[in-house]
Amino acid sequence: MGLEVEPRHLELMQVPKIHWNATLSQIPAACPHVKPLGAYCQAMADNLANGKGLLLYGEYGMGKSACAAICLKAALSVCNVLGTWVRASRVAGIEIEKVMYDPTTSMADRMRFRAPLLVLDEVIISKGGGYSERVIEDIVRCRTDAMLSTVITTNFDLKDFKTLYPAMYAVLTESMTPIPVKGHNFREAKLK
Repeated sequence: MGLEVEPRHLELMQVPKIHWNATLSQIPAACPHVKPLGAYCQAMADNLANGKGLLLYGEYGMGKSACAAICLKAALSVCNVLGTWVRASRVAGIEIEKVMYDPTTSMADRMRFRAPLLVLDEVIISKGGGYSERVIEDIVRCRTDAMLSTVITTNFDLKDFKTLYPAMYAVLTESMTPIPVKGHNFREAKLK
């Protein structure tokens, strides 16, 4: 049995405050990603045991990052597991600066081998992959080899990965289920 999710847990998982209150029930039922996301969260114990992750993709404002936060919260509440959130644009800096997760574990080690569930938020790819993409690819490969679950949020779908960065495409299809996140623009709704 898992834990009740508290602010201290969300801080430890490094979830941005804007997503602390994200819940499945906030997503309109008509959105096509509600059922597969809910099924993934309900089967969290099996997904973590088998290293199954998600590729949450879609346009800006659709709630991909909130969906990733829901996954981290489910891992904690269902399986008593503290995952880790990392903004993809920070990955290269984390590597170069040798950022520490805690006094004994580097963030690089946490991302690759220690976090039972890792969220890589806002992954951007360029043709052939630059340094950041290669670091992200290595993280995902290490996690796939270790059967650790990863959730990626991105504006790119699998076809884009296959075209722009085939090596990343290969590893994503091995360990992640793609879910298009669409149907409701939360940012536009907030402005109204």
